[in-house]
Amino acid sequence: MVVHELTTNAAKYGALSVPEGQGHITVSWEREPERGLILRWIEQDGPEVKMPQHTGYGATLIRDLLSFEFGGTVDYRFLPGGVTCEISLPLERSLAA
Repeated sequence: MVVHELTTNAAKYGALSVPEGQGHITVSWEREPERGLILRWIEQDGPEVKMPQHTGYGATLIRDLLSFEFGGTVDYRFLPGGVTCEISLPLERSLAA
């Protein structure tokens, strides 16, 4: 659900909304001993990003779902060059779920 929501937002408003495939997204993950699984989503070369006036359903879903289900944290940033999202999931709780 979280990756679907990030992708939908990128297609509507972000890096995937520009013509001719100019924008792109980099997704990476790594395992860190202290933080668990770290997933990074970085949008680039899309339209200029402006801070939303309100928190929408998608951002709320991303934060609440990961926190409630997995004890994870989300660092969701609206930078002028593109949206970034870093998700941290503690592996012990994630594997148990």
